[in-house]
Amino acid sequence: MTELNKEIKDLRRRKSQIQSLVKKYKPESPSVGMGGVTPRMLKVKNTIDLEMGPFPTIGCFRSTGDPQDHGSGRACDFMVTTGGVMASGSAQSLGDRTAAYAIAHASALGIKYIIWRQRIYDLRSPGWRSMENRGGVTANHYDHVHISVF
Repeated sequence: MTELNKEIKDLRRRKSQIQSLVKKYKPESPSVGMGGVTPRMLKVKNTIDLEMGPFPTIGCFRSTGDPQDHGSGRACDFMVTTGGVMASGSAQSLGDRTAAYAIAHASALGIKYIIWRQRIYDLRSPGWRSMENRGGVTANHYDHVHISVF
């Protein structure tokens, strides 16, 4: 309970900072001709692909199965392996570098959170946090870096 109380206190302390991020990065609507992603997500996708790529694939908009960020055009998955294969060696290094780049440039790009290797880094409450087991390599983000924008 003490850890939870600390986190609640920290979130209350950061409330105005979080509100200013939300105000700065007002939600955008997906645009026609951009693959269903928002202009902000398209900029993040193109920037990360240029700076960190190439990636085997980059998947963004999904019209079914994701009522959250992919479904609203606010997320992309930067695959470092394909076929549900656990990243290791150079693929894991690419994922590590991609996640670090996203964190370092989050404020400038309007990134809300990053998921990589069953951990989430949320810019509204910085720091890596473990996530529950979702049951597989892809579901646990061991083969791709997920990036969501405001």
